[in-house]
Amino acid sequence: VKCAGVRSAHGTGPWKFDHTKYYNDDEAQGIQEVHFVSNEDWWGNAWRGNIERMIIKHYADSDAIAAALLDNSLDVAVGDKVLRPEQVQKFERDHIATHSFVNGPPLLNQ
Repeated sequence: VKCAGVRSAHGTGPWKFDHTKYYNDDEAQGIQEVHFVSNEDWWGNAWRGNIERMIIKHYADSDAIAAALLDNSLDVAVGDKVLRPEQVQKFERDHIATHSFVNGPPLLNQ
């Protein structure tokens, strides 16, 4: 699963940190991705499903997130203002057969 919009990777019970990928392999240029793998010792594995890895990825803007959702390189976008309202409306109108949206309560990690 690749996620966008998560601002903090703390509290990863079912996940173990694997590695960080930097832009151009240069830490000074910022984090591009943070990779996690399933924690086989986590007590709740029966509920996690078959997801073996999770990647939290930085995207430059909501246009890049929308494009990644459409080309299936992004599975989940999480957070407030990840997509602009008009982008959400376009997805709901033009891509309802392939994409779904869930509006929930604010996330605690933001």
